[in-house]
Amino acid sequence: MILFLSGISVNLFGLEPDSTILAERDFYLKKYNSVKDTMTINTWLNLKRLSDNLQEVVLRDQIIIDQLLRQNHLDSSHWDSINSMDSELKQLRFANSQIASRSKNDLHMMWVLKTSASVLTILVLVMIYLLITSKNKISRYKKRQNELESHKIGIQNQLLLQELEVSKLKQREKDFRSELEKGLITYQEKLNLLQKRNSLLEEELSKIKNSGNNQEIGNFYLPHTSIDISEIPQDSEGVAAVLKAITDERDSLMNLAGKLQKQIHEEKEKYNKLVLMIKALPDEDSDS
Repeated sequence: MILFLSGISVNLFGLEPDSTILAERDFYLKKYNSVKDTMTINTWLNLKRLSDNLQEVVLRDQIIIDQLLRQNHLDSSHWDSINSMDSELKQLRFANSQIASRSKNDLHMMWVLKTSASVLTILVLVMIYLLITSKNKISRYKKRQNELESHKIGIQNQLLLQELEVSKLKQREKDFRSELEKGLITYQEKLNLLQKRNSLLEEELSKIKNSGNNQEIGNFYLPHTSIDISEIPQDSEGVAAVLKAITDERDSLMNLAGKLQKQIHEEKEKYNKLVLMIKALPDEDSDS
């Protein structure tokens, strides 16, 4: 407002340029030169200060020029002053345009830097998230691997125990088969001997009944046997009882042999299942 009234008063009275305007111009010009000379880094704030001061100088130069142009009688010194000021004004305007352009470029550069910093921050956060996720997956994988290893060791221990048990059962089966074969041979010999003895007794009794004689029944000699004939009863009923006992014992042994064979078969199936479970476990070399 003060500058506007000063310009009107100069136009009305045709006086020399107002000393106040000149003083203000010198003030802003000095501020402009001060900022320009001391500025080492073209930050946006310093560029804004330069632009503001330069605009103030240009505004006051324009007022002074208008005042001088409106004077009716101007001498050559005034024209020189006007031309000099006009030239300086053009230089200042050119400098102002350069500063404005640099300010715009700096603002664009600052926007690019801020955008790049934001994108970089997002990328860093994504990398941190992926790192944490990968670490959790690795921890779960190691935990699962340890569990599988413990389970595998347990199954291997069970397999060893089963192998020992199967080997014991096989040895027991072998021993039992040997004893069973010996027993079957012995009982078969006894059975054959008893059958022969029974036949002889029946034949002898039949002869005695038919002849009516009271002969004593003597001992019979049965070759090719290791059975003591004195242990065999002399009467038919005793022989039949011994024969039945031997037959029952043989059947019992055969039944026991069948049960043992079934138990061995079941243990073999358990052993085969454990072997399949061990083979189904993941291999450490393939996992690593």
